[in-house]
Amino acid sequence: MDFLGTQSSVCRSRLTRHIYIALLCLLAVSMTTSTFVANLAWVLLAANWIVEWNWKEKFADFKENRLLHLCLLFFLLHCIGLLYSSNLEYGLNDIRKKLPLLVVPLVVLTSNPLSRKELWCVFGCYATTIFVVSIIGLVRYLTIPDLPYREIVPFISHIRFALNVCFVFCLFAYFLMQKTPFSIGCFKSTNLIETDQTRDGNNRKISKSTIIISVLMLWLLGFLLLLRSYTAFFVLFLLPILFLCWEKAWLSWKGAAYLGVVVLMMLLVGGYARDYFGNCDRSGGVIENGSYIESDVSELSLRSHWNEVSKMPIDDPTPNGYAVYPTLVRYLNSCGYPKDRSGIAMLSAEDVRNIENGMANVVYANRLSLRSMCYVIFYELECYRVSGSLGESSFLHRVELWRNGWMVFLEHPFFGVGTGDAVDVSHARLDATDSQLAGTGKHTHNQYLSLLLAFGIVGCGLLLFFFVRALCSHSFGFLFVLSLTIVLLSCLSEDTFETLAGCLFACIPCLFYHRNSE
Repeated sequence: MDFLGTQSSVCRSRLTRHIYIALLCLLAVSMTTSTFVANLAWVLLAANWIVEWNWKEKFADFKENRLLHLCLLFFLLHCIGLLYSSNLEYGLNDIRKKLPLLVVPLVVLTSNPLSRKELWCVFGCYATTIFVVSIIGLVRYLTIPDLPYREIVPFISHIRFALNVCFVFCLFAYFLMQKTPFSIGCFKSTNLIETDQTRDGNNRKISKSTIIISVLMLWLLGFLLLLRSYTAFFVLFLLPILFLCWEKAWLSWKGAAYLGVVVLMMLLVGGYARDYFGNCDRSGGVIENGSYIESDVSELSLRSHWNEVSKMPIDDPTPNGYAVYPTLVRYLNSCGYPKDRSGIAMLSAEDVRNIENGMANVVYANRLSLRSMCYVIFYELECYRVSGSLGESSFLHRVELWRNGWMVFLEHPFFGVGTGDAVDVSHARLDATDSQLAGTGKHTHNQYLSLLLAFGIVGCGLLLFFFVRALCSHSFGFLFVLSLTIVLLSCLSEDTFETLAGCLFACIPCLFYHRNSE
């Protein structure tokens, strides 16, 4: 009977293990494609974990795992924060939204670590999904006229998706920096003896895989440019520093390559800024492409002769909501043409189409360009300098929200305002100060600031203590540090934990927590 019981237990363990891996794969696929399926996947993951029924082992793992203690503290603080919240409905809903941040780490970190094959399976599903969704996004962009870049990805926020693209891109970059593209940290082969024939065969495979991975990286980088995700590029800009610092990589040729990337990015942005501002002293109006937009404009001439090149009335709105006239003035300025009849005569048919479509700068014509992204930021900063208007700038909106959130924190520094009131108090202060963002429904756009508002210095100090304690208790591989760094950086400009996609993305480092060495 004991033998039959043991056999039954082994069979159940194998079955639940297969279900566990299948559900992780489903979670990897659905986290960027379907909120309903992703919710179903993590609930089933918890149910399968309960069915395993090996509570002694699970409890032992929980006691030893300080990262789980951090997750538990995170939820306890949210529950305690309800005690001094006025808006209990929002607070309870907030806890419900963040449940995956407790359940998924609890399941993953109290289960047996994933083997090399299992990791390949999960992340193969994840990377393939990212690639397929990017293709869907490109098809939408090419087939839907005037599609806003925020709607290119149909399933989740373009910012959330861009962060996932960013992680896959970095994962591929790490593959290329290994001795063989097939060995990444915990995937490294322990086979130390190879015949010449095997080594040659592997070299041929390495060459093919390197080409494939390089092409995929270029594709993902191009798609990030299409999404215009400043958060993702901010992360990509800082991550080479992590590569440089890892095991003194700056002493090797790899370190020189990473350093070259950082220096190149800095030189590019600096060069774009020099081209944008030119020799203007910034004492006049708005500067764009090296000159003042409103200087030497012949409005009467422009209005009189625009209909010679276009059938669209000069005061009609373009697809982005701005009238043709200011778009025309900016476009002529960006081309360096006179802002009168002679400048209109110099416009090509493509230029006219660009203006009619609301494109106010010739640089914007190349969407897959870091230069155009920088020019957008520079123009928004110039408009704010001259008029003080936030306009539609997501960057300036964030700065205003951060300033507002910080002032709210200073009013409740020790214990915060509670789980349910952080958003209400932020909105109330925007209204009280007549902010340009009053009534927009936006709040902090910074996860750290959101936590400070809710729990104050005391709660966030506890979280920081447990976080450092978890990091100091374990020796981590590069993939854990890489994924954790991306999550932490994303929290600077986003409320990462406010959506299911963000919560699941924040759980990725848990898959590497057991890997002590690479």
